[in-house]
Amino acid sequence: MLTPPSMPAPNTVAVRVPFYYQANEGSKGAEMRADRASAPMELVFVTNVFIEVIAFGTRFFWVHISESPTSQYVPRLGTCSVAVGLQLRRDDGRGSISSSLLMEYEATRQQDTSAGANSSVQSAFSTSLSQRLVRGIAKQLGTQATVYVNCAIEGERCLSLLGTDGGSGFDMTFQFGALVYRETFQLVAQQWDV
Repeated sequence: MLTPPSMPAPNTVAVRVPFYYQANEGSKGAEMRADRASAPMELVFVTNVFIEVIAFGTRFFWVHISESPTSQYVPRLGTCSVAVGLQLRRDDGRGSISSSLLMEYEATRQQDTSAGANSSVQSAFSTSLSQRLVRGIAKQLGTQATVYVNCAIEGERCLSLLGTDGGSGFDMTFQFGALVYRETFQLVAQQWDV
């Protein structure tokens, strides 16, 4: 009797990372500091980001991104997107990625919504992050993976941290996205050492 292959037991890792914003040269924040006599650029604390990764072996990952909970506040699940690395090759030699928005929660604040129906900055962020992680896993770790990303960041800092639903962003958005990707990828890469 043949037994079907079983999915590995999940392994959970998490990290809380402080996010500091640093204004780049030529930005409004940098220009304001330039008035001070050669003062060094300051890092400004914005928030703590909580990143949780549940790994099922080295092919399936679930990622939850939120601002670090304070006191008894537990972040909701948030908008969820999935990206799947495919074996198909494009003309440029890179693998193909299929992605879908699985869950979209109604935004609780006006600034969280876009002009389009069923679209939010959280869905744009979670879709982008899941695609980037699948590409990074394929390129750096040599395997095709499926990555689910839930984004539960909302509120007054949402647009500054996540950008717009159309993919546009601010200097802070790009710094935040780079931090989240780097820290999440490190958690995912740890699964090859387990």
